Amino acid sequence: MTSGNESREEVSVLRESLATPQQPLRIAAWNVRTMYETGKTLQVVKEMERYRLSILGVSEMRWTDSGMITLNSGQTVCYSGKTDGQHQEGVGIIMDKEARKSLLGWEPVSPRIIRARFYSRYIKTTIIQCYAPTEQATEEDKDLFYSSLQDQIDQTPRHDILILMGDFNAKVGTENVGYEACMGKEGVGERNDNGQRLVDVCMENGLVIGGTIFKHKNIHKLSWVSPDGRTSNQIDHICINRKWRKSLTLRDVKAIRGADASSDHHLMLCKLQLKLRKASKVKNDPLFDSGKLKDLAAKEQFTVELKNRFQVLEDIPVDDINARCEDIHKVFTDTSKAVLGYRKRERKEWLSETTWNLVQERKAAKQHMLNGSERQRAAAAKTYQAKNKEVKRSARRDKRVYMDSLATEAQQAAEKGDTRTVYKITKQLSGDLKNRAAAVKDKNGKVLMEGKDQLDRWAEHFRETLNRPPP
Repeated sequence: MTSGNESREEVSVLRESLATPQQPLRIAAWNVRTMYETGKTLQVVKEMERYRLSILGVSEMRWTDSGMITLNSGQTVCYSGKTDGQHQEGVGIIMDKEARKSLLGWEPVSPRIIRARFYSRYIKTTIIQCYAPTEQATEEDKDLFYSSLQDQIDQTPRHDILILMGDFNAKVGTENVGYEACMGKEGVGERNDNGQRLVDVCMENGLVIGGTIFKHKNIHKLSWVSPDGRTSNQIDHICINRKWRKSLTLRDVKAIRGADASSDHHLMLCKLQLKLRKASKVKNDPLFDSGKLKDLAAKEQFTVELKNRFQVLEDIPVDDINARCEDIHKVFTDTSKAVLGYRKRERKEWLSETTWNLVQERKAAKQHMLNGSERQRAAAAKTYQAKNKEVKRSARRDKRVYMDSLATEAQQAAEKGDTRTVYKITKQLSGDLKNRAAAVKDKNGKVLMEGKDQLDRWAEHFRETLNRPPP
């Protein structure tokens, strides 16, 4: 994981009622060019919230290794990157709180592919987020990518809704003769080698390329714009099973030009008439704010309250030992609730208002670059680049101020003997996030996606580790 610079059963199908929820599910794919940059994750998440996205697939994250983290803003990130320490490639899936509750499992396949499975209302949904090799890549690299992608498609349960999305560097074009089953005529440009490969995968697996079937202006089809604003292409795509396209699950796919995170790619938005559902999970009880016991007055109040409650309990005769244990447990919990209260999770946003204002100015420059005349676009491109540099400088300055404040807070906590706070801040400063989670594998090294399979593997591990025969 990288955080030194920055922010890692099949069921029967009721097709008639699948498209009935009032609000469509909004998911998107976006090549953000990098998230290994100070302040970049916060900017991406802000755009995710702005467009009310439940799930965002990210290409070119440039984070290393793989894992799952929960951001201070509440979103959860599953990511898959290189294992050799190089900040290249990398893919991820960012989920809001509700989508996270629906997550059944995920698998970091490679620095170019990540897969996640969700529990939706009537049927499960599998999302495969991709970052394909460029058109100039070697045939060997392309073959390796599409072979791995096909393996993931083959592993997807056949009744699942399958969504394939990301930066495929693929121009599929407008000509669909012989390929009517997988694409419409609303593509852009002429098909290249990567485009043919994507079309072949969709034909073989019964997928439809969403961006080719909805009528939009070309500006809402094109997903990539060159730095000078003169060249545009449709190379980012969102695909879905053909049978679910026919049942009106897929409602729209288009490029969102207003989203900005210093990338030459537009955000590709997809609307699905699908409602995710919470998966069954063990509920975690909230933690009491035991830190208040360091205050002498609070400690005295807690002791007195606990003593009074136990005196009342002693006057009540109980023959059942289990009932007595429950009464004692209730005394402690009720006293803690009354005196200590619950621990509140602090969410500190360290990017300053100055930086966010610069982000808005950069966004305005992008709009001028996209909508102006050729001369205006050239001038706006220079302004955009200048504003982007200002955003980076301001974000780095904010990060230094934030880190200094953490160091001061840790020093003050150490002087008070608050080791818990010192430990937490030390973990933050060292970049070793506590909420990091890696994938669980079976004995053969295969990643286990389902929560039940992961729990079974842990149980198996401890049985074999702890239940050894005597020497």
